[in-house]
Formats: sequence, structure tokens, C-alpha cells
Amino acid sequence: MVTYVGRIADFAISSPKPDSFGSAGQAWLDDGWMLPVIWHKLHTPFKPSLFTDSLPDLLRTKYAPIQKTGKGNQGAYLSEIDKNLIEFILEKIASEDEVETIFEDLKYSLRDAGNEVDDIIEQQLIISELLSATDKTQIIKARRGQGVFRANVQKYEQSCRVTGIESGFLLIASHIKPWRSCASSYERLDGNNGLLLTPHVDRLFDKGYITFDNLGSLVISSKIGSENISRLGLAQPKSDVIRFVEEKQKYLDYHRENVFLG
Repeated sequence: MVTYVGRIADFAISSPKPDSFGSAGQAWLDDGWMLPVIWHKLHTPFKPSLFTDSLPDLLRTKYAPIQKTGKGNQGAYLSEIDKNLIEFILEKIASEDEVETIFEDLKYSLRDAGNEVDDIIEQQLIISELLSATDKTQIIKARRGQGVFRANVQKYEQSCRVTGIESGFLLIASHIKPWRSCASSYERLDGNNGLLLTPHVDRLFDKGYITFDNLGSLVISSKIGSENISRLGLAQPKSDVIRFVEEKQKYLDYHRENVFLG
């Protein structure tokens, strides 16, 4: 029986084996990988045994998480399933409005999970034996827009691209591809992976309510609403828009695809 649906919140990160594994985890190594997942409990659980006439055609022939009989496949772990199976399950247990709510809840929960994932990654960096103390300090400072990362961003950005403010004490060095989502220390410190933004613009960008296209123009989520757009000072953004360099565009592609709420 399926009672939860989940969405991967970020890259897998190294993590010690949870104590909750108990004796069942004795065969596992002490260090492994943790995959952050945001879960949503279904109001109506999905019972595969009720749909054995349709399920076989939707299951993969190898490593399917559900057997043709409707029972779970205990020999499969983190199995990939096709989109048509997801759609079939949701169609059987929820209305269109409920399905939309499920995905909206998951999307917003990803934002809330960000700091927790950041904390876990930071702790892993602290205990890592692969990095020097100096490297650890700079990478952790980069999480907060400080140190070498800020200096690197300032090589490419001199002002807030929305408000035009140039005063350094009013600007935050903000990651385009979130710190927690970076695949390497290089990405966390790369100046092309950053923007100088005023605090309220940084907050909107970090939470996915605004982004930029590759030409440098501001893109605003419809979820903000026209009245709030005016109140936030987004109605008349800077007129001297500067196109982003190719190295920065790859980070913006990630932001639009994985962070921006649309």
C-alpha cells in the first residue's frame, strides 16, 4: 500500500549510519549516503492489489518496485518508475485539485528543507579529512555569502541587478545555484555562481519567487501578485540590463529549472 509520495530535495550527501537502523543495519557500513526527500502523506492510500489488471502494463520488466500481483518487491531498492505509472496512481487516489496541491506542497517544502540540508552538509565538511582547514573555512563562509566567494562575485557584479544599489554594506552575495546543491567546492566558490542583491531581492531569489533570463531581464513568479510586485519595488527594474556571460548562464539554467516557482 502506498501512503506517501516524495520528491528528492537535493543531491545525496555522505552521512553516518542512523542509530535507528539497529541490528537490521549491522551488515551496512558505518558511513554511507543520505538522500534528502520531502514526503507528502496521501489522504487516500493507493492499494496496488486493487489494480492488478492495469498495473502489469505500467511496470518495468526489471527492478519494478511493485510485483504484478500488487505486492511490494522487497528485492528492489530506489527503483525508477515511469511517468505514466505516477499519473495512474494519482488518478486513482486524488482529484486534479488534490494532485496540484500535492505537488505545490512538495515544491514549497523543498524551500523549507534547504537550511536543514545546508546544516548537514556543513557538518560533513567540518569533519572531512579531504579538505584543509582553510578550504573548509572559505566554503562554509561561502554559504553565508562571505569570504572568498563574495570577493569572486564582486569581480563580475558591482550592483544589485534589480534595484541598482551599489553600496556594498547593502548587498548580499547570493548563490545562483544554491550552496547545498553545488556539486563541488569549486561551484560553491565560483564567482559566476553569484549575484549581488539587496536583502529583500536576495530573499525573493533564494525562495524562487524571482529569477533572470540569460539576457539579464528580471522574471517574476505569478505567485507574488501584481500589488506585491509594486510594493516590493519590482515594477520598474533597472533599465540598463546587462546580458549574463555564458559561464553564469549555466547556473541560471539550474535556478530556473529547479528553484524558480514560475
